[in-house]
Amino acid sequence: MTTATPSTAVRSTFWPALTSLLFIQLFSGIVQMYFIPLYPSLAHRYHLQVGTLSLALIMFTVSGASSTLLFARLGDLYGHRRILRLVVGLVALGSVLIAVAPTFPVLLVGRVLQGTYPALLPLTFGVVQTRFADADIRRRGYAYVNAVLSFGASVGLLATGMLARPGHGPSWALWFPAVGTVVGFGLLWTGRRAEPTPVHAGRVDWPGAVLFGIGLASLLLGVNQGATWGWHSAATIGAITGGVTVIAGWIVAELRMREPLVDLRVLFRPQLLPPYAIGVGFYFGGIGGQVALSTYLSLSPHKVGYGLGLNASIVGLVIGGGILGTTVLAACTARFGRIVGFRWMMACGALMVTAGYTGMIVVHRDAAAFIACHVLSSAGAGLIIASTRTVVAELAPPSEAGVAQGMYELASVVGGAVGSAAISALLTSARSAGVVSERGYEMTWSVSAAVGLAITIIAILHALRHKRNALATPTRLVTGHP
Repeated sequence: MTTATPSTAVRSTFWPALTSLLFIQLFSGIVQMYFIPLYPSLAHRYHLQVGTLSLALIMFTVSGASSTLLFARLGDLYGHRRILRLVVGLVALGSVLIAVAPTFPVLLVGRVLQGTYPALLPLTFGVVQTRFADADIRRRGYAYVNAVLSFGASVGLLATGMLARPGHGPSWALWFPAVGTVVGFGLLWTGRRAEPTPVHAGRVDWPGAVLFGIGLASLLLGVNQGATWGWHSAATIGAITGGVTVIAGWIVAELRMREPLVDLRVLFRPQLLPPYAIGVGFYFGGIGGQVALSTYLSLSPHKVGYGLGLNASIVGLVIGGGILGTTVLAACTARFGRIVGFRWMMACGALMVTAGYTGMIVVHRDAAAFIACHVLSSAGAGLIIASTRTVVAELAPPSEAGVAQGMYELASVVGGAVGSAAISALLTSARSAGVVSERGYEMTWSVSAAVGLAITIIAILHALRHKRNALATPTRLVTGHP
């Protein structure tokens, strides 16, 4: 009689255990992106200016940024699956409220609840980490979670664009994520398993959570509204300065506390700083560059002398193709990382991003070459996203696993917000007769390429340092660290 080995037994439970988590991450990606094509129809529904409707984006972003660390800390203390259920429930409730909202204030409440979605990723990683002891199995789980999240973002853009057809309003598009998140919430309660005993001693620093939330909310409000209020206005300067001041005060308080919300000395030790920095840099250029990409694709070269003149459907396919490249490379990261190491995967991804943006500067008048450069940079993004999160997950101590991932997600949010604001300001300054100049687009790609080069250097130095340390202390190679 043949007896299954422990490894075989773990592999046989991999997909049953991961299915509900992947479904949740699929709709997490959808929630992240589905609202973007709906702004015009929602403005018409509630009789609002699109500028006023941007409050929905601001509340969504601020909610996620200010709550992610709190939910991640709760997961570390009381069990990641338990808190994952709570957050999925909040996102589902918010999605349903948005779908049925009779007024704009009700929609805003829904967006605040829905905005807690960034906490889903660190909590999911925490579940994978506690569920699977085998390092290779965990890494496969991380890779598939990252890939499905990226795929969900693509689905969110394409599906809502098709569901919200002209003349039919946004109703079906709004119900799509609502139904999906409700189903995901139900899946988390099927096949119940006892929560593994995390459960790490400690308490939640509620005053610290509130202080950090206020500081980050103020900072992001100033960054998001800077173009509207004016970058030199008292409101913008006051919001950004106030946010930075409050966060600085929070850091001082956390370092003095016995049981802080975040153990900054642990999470900002030298091994973890490079992945955080790479995440900030990537999202700065990657998210910030999306506006320049979509507008340049649609500009008519016959009218302004540059641009690719693609219609909205083709633009959607190009962007979707880039996200597909992100998805495929993220899914393959576990295999590649096992061969060459996850730190070298970070460096490879950063180099691809740099090459893609550099190519855009040179070949932006050639449609095929430009799109190829976009796909190259998007594929590199998949390697960066999956490898950095894997490194953070495996370097963080078990008691701080969720918070470490939450810190990475916050770094990504802040990097993306600052990048969007900086590149939008750059594009605005390069406008002539209401149209961004060709030089303006070249400058944005130059900024993204320069940031890509910086994170490539950081990644290479980090990989070389890890290799040197591993050669000096060979016993570390069996610890399961990437």
